[in-house]
Amino acid sequence: MDPMDSKAEFDNVFKQYQRSNIVFTDADIENISYRYVYFSNKLEGNRLNLAQTTTLLKSNIAQGDLPIRDYLEAKGHYKALKFIISAALNKYPLDDRVLKQANKLTLEPYWSLEDAYPNSKAKNQLVGEYKVTQNKITWDYNKRKGEILPLSNPHTVEKNINKVMDMFNQSKSHLIEKTAFLAYQIFIHQPFHDANKRTSRLMTTFVSMKEGLPITAFDYQEKFSNFNHALITSYLEDDKSIMEEFLAKEFIASMGQLIEHQKTLDNSKNKGLSFFI
Repeated sequence: MDPMDSKAEFDNVFKQYQRSNIVFTDADIENISYRYVYFSNKLEGNRLNLAQTTTLLKSNIAQGDLPIRDYLEAKGHYKALKFIISAALNKYPLDDRVLKQANKLTLEPYWSLEDAYPNSKAKNQLVGEYKVTQNKITWDYNKRKGEILPLSNPHTVEKNINKVMDMFNQSKSHLIEKTAFLAYQIFIHQPFHDANKRTSRLMTTFVSMKEGLPITAFDYQEKFSNFNHALITSYLEDDKSIMEEFLAKEFIASMGQLIEHQKTLDNSKNKGLSFFI
């Protein structure tokens, strides 16, 4: 799909979504949050399934016999998502306080274990703070593998990330363009020692929810068509429209499902009222 067409379709569906006046219950938000955490962590190799993730976050019961890291990652990412939802609904400004807190809450449960991240801790890395050592991005795409050196090193990361956020805040571009820009920049600068892609997704959720979009679980995860794949191919093909089209598609699908569900509910109510009369 042409990038302009995807934005036009997004605009059209977004208007329909706004007219639908969909109201989310606390239970609705919880259920999509469980799905969000599951799909986001799955992209990073977490082995909990959706049922295990839901039971853990809903009832604090750990099912299965998996490494403790898998459970703690789910707990942390859930806590970070709850913060992001609250920050978006309360219209917090996009700044490094929100960014750092999202990363900190994601990593904190596992980080708190004495034997977690020994090398990072030995180098005085603090959880939720910018990286103190150089990291790298490894990729595996289309039978090729490689490494990407992030655009920021420990000496430049704070300045560079603040510049990225300033550019976002001052931009008058389309919401899809701005959001894709922010998601990609967090990925390519790798500001933290870990959980950069999860933080990228959280910040995508933050800025999109601030503009009135629903929480989107980014649950389309075919091998060559998911959030991480869109980030990596945007770099390899030097094409920003890849991330833009991916986000437009995800948001359109999410809003479309909610619109159809609302129509079903409205029709049921109307039929019931007609029968009663």
